[in-house]
Amino acid sequence: FTASHESLRRLLDYQRDDAASLRAAAAADLAANRLYAGGGLSLAVLLALTLALWVLRSLRPPLAVLPRHFEAIAAGDLAYTIPPTGVIEFDRLGSALRALKARIAYFVLEREELSRRGETMLRHEMLTLTELLEGEIQETVGDISAQAQHLSAGAADLSRVAADLLE
Repeated sequence: FTASHESLRRLLDYQRDDAASLRAAAAADLAANRLYAGGGLSLAVLLALTLALWVLRSLRPPLAVLPRHFEAIAAGDLAYTIPPTGVIEFDRLGSALRALKARIAYFVLEREELSRRGETMLRHEMLTLTELLEGEIQETVGDISAQAQHLSAGAADLSRVAADLLE
């Protein structure tokens, strides 16, 4: 029994020593890996910040130009050209703005054409009405002239009758 007990104690001592050396090696590896992980994390953060600055720098100019495009459209400046942005993310927005400007220009032209047509129709109707009124006035003047001649003939007849009566 003593031999087996001694054997187990040596085995436990060996396991403790082996665990202590494994623990020391793991602690050393952890310290080294922490350094590598910290360096990698710092490099990743630096790379992410650099990439974020690059993205901001490439997106900021097209974003700064957009208000001018909207102001030109709002002011009705249909001759204003909206150039391509050169940034893929904004190409769709730029084409939508160009399409909006084209639609507004089309509606303005259509409104002008309808206004021109309306003015032409109004001018034609007013000319027709003027001609109709002129015809009515000519007819009325003709009727008045005929009535005046008829009254003049009647007055001449009355004057003759009065002269005959006085004789």
